[in-house]
Amino acid sequence: MLRDKPSPPVDQQGSARIVLANRVRPPTLPYRTLNGHEREVKPSSDRPVLLNLWASWCQPCLVELNSWNEAAEHLKSSVDVVALNVDVLDDGTDSEDAQAAARQRQMAWSFDVGLATNDMVDMLSIAADALVDKPQPLVVPTSFLLDKQGRIAVVYRGAVSVEQLLDDVKQIDGTAEENRDLAAHFPGKWFDAPLPSDPSVLLKKLLVRGRLEAANDYLQNWIDAEAKGPTVESLYLVADAQRQNGELEKAAKLLKQAHAIDPIQPRVNLDLAICLMNMRQIEEAIPYLETALAGDPQNNDTRKRLVIACSQTKAYPTMELHARVLVNNDEEDLVARMHLAHALKKQGKYRAALSQYHISAQQQPDSLLAMNDLAWLLATCPDDTIRNGQEALRIAQTACKSTDHKQPALLDTLAAAQAEAGKFEEAASTLRTAIALAVAMKQPHLEAI
Repeated sequence: MLRDKPSPPVDQQGSARIVLANRVRPPTLPYRTLNGHEREVKPSSDRPVLLNLWASWCQPCLVELNSWNEAAEHLKSSVDVVALNVDVLDDGTDSEDAQAAARQRQMAWSFDVGLATNDMVDMLSIAADALVDKPQPLVVPTSFLLDKQGRIAVVYRGAVSVEQLLDDVKQIDGTAEENRDLAAHFPGKWFDAPLPSDPSVLLKKLLVRGRLEAANDYLQNWIDAEAKGPTVESLYLVADAQRQNGELEKAAKLLKQAHAIDPIQPRVNLDLAICLMNMRQIEEAIPYLETALAGDPQNNDTRKRLVIACSQTKAYPTMELHARVLVNNDEEDLVARMHLAHALKKQGKYRAALSQYHISAQQQPDSLLAMNDLAWLLATCPDDTIRNGQEALRIAQTACKSTDHKQPALLDTLAAAQAEAGKFEEAASTLRTAIALAVAMKQPHLEAI
């Protein structure tokens, strides 16, 4: 990549002029003036800007810039030229030689001269990659013609003549249809209207390079500048990266914007629900999960999340409905069956819950979760026709033995089974052991058992 090199190579493949049918704003382009001040490349309100990358050892660069300087009177009323030296692109420090070369040219040239930064060249490289089907490394000289709105209109790989530059500047304010015709390599008839500008491709390039902050800034600048606003895809791309990076509030904000554009898009609803659940906003997440599931009913991951959300909000009828679908889809899914049993139990459907617990224990006899929940129901069920202290005791003892009596939650169930079986002193002793373990293991939610 460019950042690994001291500067871009000299163009050896001849000049190329790339006119863009769909103009795209580049990311922020910072550079340094010869006085050491930080600035950004951006057009004024009434003129486009030509950003040029050059090197003091690049003869084609000097020939090009000298030709522009000779035509300064023709250029200055039409376009602002910013020529940035790339002699040194390393850790961000400026060599004295690079500054001296740039100062010398500044004295000779009638346009702005500055020093390129690694960050700016990286942003230009990413933008260039996003604009063409077959990306190539940047070379010197390379120039970018930005229109009055700051969008890339033309890319010049290699030198560009004054005549060509002035001709492009003259046509820079064309309509979308005229821009499309200029970008075409041959005349013809169009069957479709020009596509609108979309930041998604450039955002993908930024995110692939690991530039999440730059991607977010780019998206926000796009939102502020473009009347049509961002696409769902562009909002989702940045939000997804932010969510994976743990920036949940930022991600949720972007996903809500995407949801406002397309309220039924499944992945937008799902990711928004995931953000909200991770932020402990469970009730708010449920409608988004339901919408995501309606758009993609075969997505078991979405359904499982909805089951968990319903459990946490005590929406047990809905929890039962979706847990039953999961079990029907996969009878070996222990977690889904345990969720179904839990939902049934919470609704007072004890016999149906018992049946599901039995099936779970039969399918996975070594599952501590299945053993513990089954033993608890047998020991504590309000329905005395279901309670079975001896059976609960047998199952709870098996579970505790397999963990060497070191799990407080399992000991709690064992104590309940002992009490139901009439062994009250043993139950009290087991509870004291469970409490001591909970304190030692720093499990405050179990200390009150």
